Amino acid sequence: ANVRVTHNEVPQEILDRLSITKSQMTGFYNNLLALPNVEGALVLQTCNRFEIYFTGKDEEPGISEVKKFMLDRYGADISKYMISASYVDTLRHLFQVVSSIDSLMVGENQILAQVRESYEFAKDNNFTGRILDPIVQKSLFIGKRIRSETKISNGKVSISSAAVDLANKHTPLSGKNVMIIGT
Repeated sequence: ANVRVTHNEVPQEILDRLSITKSQMTGFYNNLLALPNVEGALVLQTCNRFEIYFTGKDEEPGISEVKKFMLDRYGADISKYMISASYVDTLRHLFQVVSSIDSLMVGENQILAQVRESYEFAKDNNFTGRILDPIVQKSLFIGKRIRSETKISNGKVSISSAAVDLANKHTPLSGKNVMIIGT
């Protein structure tokens, strides 16, 4: 299953609040895995998404437990931005994430590396469990294959490169110094 808050119609201040430092990550996982219906988990945290993929004994109670866990940690106001998915929809969503179909810029490459990094941390610390582990491995394989066998990553595939192209179209930037302020 999956509980997430992503870039779709979510204020940036909400996304900014949903974060875990590296030093907090192990404790976060331990608290998550202490929930009665969570046996394996993967936390994916980027600037545009915060997602918890998990497996457990009973899916619907597990989804409720993970939602409550997030609400208790990050505040009740995030509830209107939370999306949850059951098994098949979670798989579909994970494959869309690793293939970068579900990205601000379709085809961007960074998300696959971010999923891999999150997975490696979770696997190295035995957080993924026997069911989630091969699912994430397969999704990473598929994400890599999509990039090598399609043209999804051709062209401008990051917000920053698209912004530079747009600015250059309106005011040629050649020979100019540019400073970007903001996030």
